[in-house]
Amino acid sequence: MKAPATIDDRRRITLPKDMGFLPGQAFGLERTAEGVLLRPLKPEAPKTKPSAGKHLHRKRGILVWSGLIPDVDTDSEG
Repeated sequence: MKAPATIDDRRRITLPKDMGFLPGQAFGLERTAEGVLLRPLKPEAPKTKPSAGKHLHRKRGILVWSGLIPDVDTDSEG
């Protein structure tokens, strides 16, 4: 028997590593008469091309901003 999937105290499902899923991978969740069905969702292609140097991309399952940092006025009140 393969290692079971578990649910931690924050209700996150932990899957065994040998199933081949990647960190941050999205799943569709469906309740069936037999139990719960997880289906890996395929990432959708971006609808528009991001502007040069300013975009989000995934790095090991985490969204990372690779553009310039905008100017922010940290001295203003409210």
